[in-house]
Amino acid sequence: VAPLPDAVPTDIDEILNSLADAQPLEPLAPVATPAPQAAPAAAGLTTPAVAAGPGLAQSLRPKARPAALARGVSPTPTPTPSPGAARASDLDLDPARIPAGTRLVQLGAYDSAEVARSEWERIDARFGDFLEGKKRVVQRATNAGRTFYRLRAHGFADLADARRFCSELVAQNAACIPVRVE
Repeated sequence: VAPLPDAVPTDIDEILNSLADAQPLEPLAPVATPAPQAAPAAAGLTTPAVAAGPGLAQSLRPKARPAALARGVSPTPTPTPSPGAARASDLDLDPARIPAGTRLVQLGAYDSAEVARSEWERIDARFGDFLEGKKRVVQRATNAGRTFYRLRAHGFADLADARRFCSELVAQNAACIPVRVE
């Protein structure tokens, strides 16, 4: 690395003038580009790699999957159960049977257990993929003489798992708070 000269211009005009006196770079030699190749006859085949010249040596496009390894696709999709199709006994978890310290997420608090269950169905319709494998917990609670019903979800490995779940829902404007069973 060459040392800097003792007198380095500090004024912007001096810097611009010193750059204006700089010698231009030599022009680059023209680069020959290969002629375009014809498209492959069969669909799914990739074009062969260019052997010479600048650029990629091999196509970034993945090769077609061999027919012997191709998975069969059913022409009709597998029916998915509609929201609320599962029986409440399969979906609900009794809050009294959940051990202290278990991580849950709270999705809301409602005036009745029925409203809490219907909200679960609404949330399931919107975030069904997130709720897969989770159990619904409707817990009765009282605060300042008022009775309400907490809607919670069970099925998290730890606090970090519950926080990740809530961050996904909150990012999509849904209420969610990680909680711990007392």
